Amino acid sequence: LGTADVGTAGVKALAASPKLAGLRHLDLQYNRITADGFAALGASANFRHLTRLDVGVFSPGESRVKGEAVAAFLAALDAPRLRRLGLSAR
Repeated sequence: LGTADVGTAGVKALAASPKLAGLRHLDLQYNRITADGFAALGASANFRHLTRLDVGVFSPGESRVKGEAVAAFLAALDAPRLRRLGLSAR
């Protein structure tokens, strides 16, 4: 889903979908995800099997998501099998 213009609403829908509970790799690079999107990703119980997660730290207007939102996402993320986390910013 990298570069697919998923956006915050799409990320929230993905995070809420129990059908993704077995997902191992999620690529959301180069999508504009706001702090609300990061919060939804971090709070989701559906990503426990992820081994790789790639996300872009963007918000509308090309400004980066603030460090506090990324830190809260990382603190809440329940992905014990995660081995690679990509936080791209451009």
